[in-house]
Amino acid sequence: MSRGRAVIWNVKCIEMNDKNINDLVQAWLAYQRNWWAFERMMDLIMRQPDQAWTVLKTLTEKAETDALLKAIGAGPLEDFIENHGTEYEKTWCQATEIRYFLLDQTSIHKC
Repeated sequence: MSRGRAVIWNVKCIEMNDKNINDLVQAWLAYQRNWWAFERMMDLIMRQPDQAWTVLKTLTEKAETDALLKAIGAGPLEDFIENHGTEYEKTWCQATEIRYFLLDQTSIHKC
């Protein structure tokens, strides 16, 4: 399973000012308020793989950046493949929606 890789960001040494502190606080609070989504996705992956597959395809359609696509690939898709890869291998290898975001295939099975 993925281990806290849901957020991909560039680590820089920046001076913390009031705006940076406020941005960090707001982002952290938003992340905590939406933790249910991570738990629900994991539940779908474990108990309802067909529904999880539908959500994964929708996530890829809605992701606005390569960083978000990589997070999907290294997070819920990796968990999905780990748990159901043999059942869905042909499907996910052929699906252009899923192959599109396999930008960083180092942690994902290659087709």
